[in-house]
Amino acid sequence: MHNDDRISVRARSLVWEAEGVISVELVHVDGVPLPAFEAGAHVDLHLPNRLTRSYSLCSRPGDVHRYVLGIGLDRASRGGSRWVHEQLRAGALLEISAPRNHFRLDKAAPAFALIAGGIGVTPILAMAQRLAELRKPVRMLYAVRHASAAAFTAELHALVPELTLHIDSEASLPPDLAGWLARLPRDTSAYCCGPAPMLDAFEAASARLGLTDARVERFSAPVVSAASTVAPYTVVLQRSGRSVDVAPGISILHALMDQGIQVPYSCMAGACGTCETRVLDGEVEHRDSVLTPTEKARGDVMMVCVSGSKGQRLVLDL
Repeated sequence: MHNDDRISVRARSLVWEAEGVISVELVHVDGVPLPAFEAGAHVDLHLPNRLTRSYSLCSRPGDVHRYVLGIGLDRASRGGSRWVHEQLRAGALLEISAPRNHFRLDKAAPAFALIAGGIGVTPILAMAQRLAELRKPVRMLYAVRHASAAAFTAELHALVPELTLHIDSEASLPPDLAGWLARLPRDTSAYCCGPAPMLDAFEAASARLGLTDARVERFSAPVVSAASTVAPYTVVLQRSGRSVDVAPGISILHALMDQGIQVPYSCMAGACGTCETRVLDGEVEHRDSVLTPTEKARGDVMMVCVSGSKGQRLVLDL
């Protein structure tokens, strides 16, 4: 990973929130304020085992004296969440990135719907806190597999009077997401974070119902491949005056790195937004899961780790 915005922090406390979920409170090692963030933001957590993982901030937006991450134990963890749950202790020193946000609230919307599945509740909690401060009308659906896995429920009930908690094991089926969305006014701004099947169902139902402002935050990107570009193309770096040829099956990021050109990156899967780069000319073949359909249609930014060019030439602000 290449990133120049690391911040040294200390884990001040770890709190059990639910079965398989802990919250980690981080403070700056020098006791100074941390960078401001908005609801929906995440940070990259750089672990001592050389892994980097992105986690959403669930603390109150505007509180720059601490960050709180809600971290669920992934049963398929390769050392990220498992290390946090089994190895991290209060007092440990860590490094994080500055907050980034591709899941921003449209605070001007007339009404809001928040949908969370499992540990997807973490950015949704920060949104609920901000919307409560703004006194905005909010409805929320929170789905978990078992009641013991429902985290932050006391806080959410206090913040969102119209909260529906769906327990899959008690209902014997997933929530009726389409039916729940169908009861919303069409001008509602809807936000969903959770496992891939929930997000896919949310996007399909939102499109069918005509919800024009429906946004998702994915845990990981859908499987994509830079190899979907079958012809070579050239990337022109406007600021440096350099040109780099990109062969079929090679990402722009790897082509740049092969030439010694450093670009910030993290997940290399089009899910975190770290490598977002401004596009000055050319048509982008978007393959990320960060940008909204409107942002992709605009074509002025791209994720160079997975997205490519539809034509023979792209001009980037690098």
